Amino acid sequence: MLCICLGICAAPIRAQTLAPLNVEPNTSVDRTFGPATLTISVRRKTAQVLIGVRLQNRAVMERSLTPSQNTMKVDAVEGDVRIRGDLVGTLRYPDQQSILSGSFTVTQAGRAIPFRGDLAIWTWSSPLVFESQTVWLTPELSAVTDLLYDQRQTAQVRLITVGQAITTLSLAQGVNDAVVTQGFQIGTVTIDPGLSLHLQPATPLQTGAVYLTGGFSSSDHQGVRYSGAIATRPYVAPPPEVPDQ
Repeated sequence: MLCICLGICAAPIRAQTLAPLNVEPNTSVDRTFGPATLTISVRRKTAQVLIGVRLQNRAVMERSLTPSQNTMKVDAVEGDVRIRGDLVGTLRYPDQQSILSGSFTVTQAGRAIPFRGDLAIWTWSSPLVFESQTVWLTPELSAVTDLLYDQRQTAQVRLITVGQAITTLSLAQGVNDAVVTQGFQIGTVTIDPGLSLHLQPATPLQTGAVYLTGGFSSSDHQGVRYSGAIATRPYVAPPPEVPDQ
């Protein structure tokens, strides 16, 4: 005897597809998925995107995406609401389009809202700072190094006293060394002639660094000699190229 059983199969839930929002750097946008909201804030001068997650209008997570840490695991619960999945930032160099993508599911009381796709796009302008680091050469003199996010690993070094930049020097791959033949005296701060800088690019086999060698003096610190790194940077693989349209 042949038995035929008839049943009704539930249709699979399809992931939402939404067009990405164009975000101007230094502004924020919200993307809402039922009881969940993602706030996306793109910094203007630094290669950084701040992601905030709210469930039922309550903040539950906040993370910062950078070129060296460009992924975010999302897993949060508030009452009967849960969001779980991943966010990925494709953070490109200035004048190229960057993208924040997501693959996650929001559930509430057994109802699922899946999403997979691009959430936001933006384009940074140059110069864009990857990281800024400060070393005090004397109590009155600091070396501030802006490590730029670009193809040449540019480093801009400012020697600063009481908020005033005495001199600024730039290094990059292909222009790895700089020597300042003149000296400077600003108030009680003196920089001896012959200060030198060297850029060691970051590679998969070595950490990048900016090295400084020079002599300095200030009020209570005469004849200070500094020779060493004033900034370091990890190797970050170049971002993928923008696909042809």
